[in-house]
Parts: sequence; C-alpha cells; structure tokens
Amino acid sequence: MSHQVLYAALGVRGYEHRSIRLGEGSVIVRLRVTEEAVCCPGCGTREVVRRGPLATADYLKEDLRQLWSQTTKEAARRFLDGWVCRAESSEIRVLQQMARTLQTHRRGLLAWYDFRISTGPLEGLNNKIRTLQRTAYGYRDQDYFRLKLFALHTTHYVLIG
Repeated sequence: MSHQVLYAALGVRGYEHRSIRLGEGSVIVRLRVTEEAVCCPGCGTREVVRRGPLATADYLKEDLRQLWSQTTKEAARRFLDGWVCRAESSEIRVLQQMARTLQTHRRGLLAWYDFRISTGPLEGLNNKIRTLQRTAYGYRDQDYFRLKLFALHTTHYVLIG
C-alpha cells in the first residue's frame, strides 16, 4: 500500500515518509514535515493542513483544553457553548456524546471559576481511607480504626511489587 494513500485515509497531509519500524506490538512510522505543508496555499498561514474526521476530533480535543485558560466564568460559558455546538455539528458520534456529557456537567465545570480549587487532595484522602478500610478488616474495635484514621495524614505508603 502506498504511504500517500494511507496518509490520505487518516486525513494527514504535508508529511514525508522517513521510515517504518516494527516495535513490540506496534508499528512506528517516522515522518518529516514537508516545506509546502508549513504554508497553507489558500490563506498563507503556517500550519500543517489536516482533514477528515480524525483531524476534526484532534482539533476539537486540543481546542477543549483552552476551557481552563479562560479568564472569567462568562468567557468560559461562551467558550463551552461554542465548543459543544461545534462538537454536535461535527457528525462524529463520540464527540456528540462528549458534548452531551459536558452539557450534563456544565454547572460543575463552570463552578471552578467561582472557587479555583482542585478536588485532587480530597480524592487522595478518600483513597487512603478506602485502603485503610480494606486493611482494617481484622481490627478488633472501631476505636482503634478511628485512631488510625486520625493518624492517616502522617502515614506514608510504600509500593511493593
């Protein structure tokens, strides 16, 4: 199969094939950006031209990352509405499902702009408590378990294996 046909099927243009190597359970394709790909012939912008559903999904994925760089809640609301509209009109089923999920969780996503805190530390603490509960199956009483919970913040885990 011609490399150009493969790249056209994937929606990639502007790359030149360098080599193909078989790895452990994968195929590694090395590409090089060609000079004509750096400049768009239509508008003169200096970007690699991609097309097709794979390129659309990639553009929308990268665009969604910009949600967290919005400065205000109103700007984030407008950005999210625009992204959802573009995803729903993309005719890609997975992106449409993602847009519906984002609309469902919209209030929680935009709440981050009210109080810019992460729930990561809380989720980590909950994970430590669940781990302690699994190991506490053989404890004799609830008081000892409660003392272990209070001492949990000073506990350090060691990964074995």
